[in-house]
Amino acid sequence: MEKEKNTIPGKKKIRLDETLKMLFSVSKPLVINIVNYFFSEDFDANDEYDVEFTSTENVDLKIELKRADLFVKVGKINTYHFEFQLNGEKYMVLRMFDYGYRKALSEQKDENVICFPNQAVLYLEEAKGIPDELKLKLIFPLTDNGEQEVVYRAIVKKAWEISEEEKLKRGLYSLLPLEIFKLRKKAEAIKTAPEDEIFQLSEQIKNDTMKIIDRAIELSDERKAT
Repeated sequence: MEKEKNTIPGKKKIRLDETLKMLFSVSKPLVINIVNYFFSEDFDANDEYDVEFTSTENVDLKIELKRADLFVKVGKINTYHFEFQLNGEKYMVLRMFDYGYRKALSEQKDENVICFPNQAVLYLEEAKGIPDELKLKLIFPLTDNGEQEVVYRAIVKKAWEISEEEKLKRGLYSLLPLEIFKLRKKAEAIKTAPEDEIFQLSEQIKNDTMKIIDRAIELSDERKAT
């Protein structure tokens, strides 16, 4: 998650990144459940897979540090890249392609082959212009075999479309705290609301927050989130 205009100040952005990484890496079974959900895999969360959180830093040709949000390797082969975005960004697909390409180079084993990781973006807040999928057409120069075109794709998930019921059904307990993001715009609305609406919104935010906390405590007590 790189710096975005008119969104999150630098220090807050870093804390948000670190918080989301922590949620995604609470335990190996929960990581497996998230990978299965995002990428339609069928790993058994009860199996003893090697789960490794690999480096998210690469240096580009200008000697500038590029930092993706989270790379997870399951087993010895499969690598998964998660990127977290508060809202839409015009050139997100280019960033994802860049991250994927650099990761592929860093893990290259055959000089004639590069293998991109599985990639997904999780958008945290509803906004205009957020696509259902990231796509980028790559057109390579004309050769004796003709022009070559490849369509690069990255998965898009939208936090507000993943219901609490779905999180519980699929074992996505690490995503339950993301319900808090649904309250952010309500909190912003309080600043300009009439006094009676301020009270109602305050009570709703307080109640919604307590529900999230109570659910997390309940899952912890049931030992489902460990």
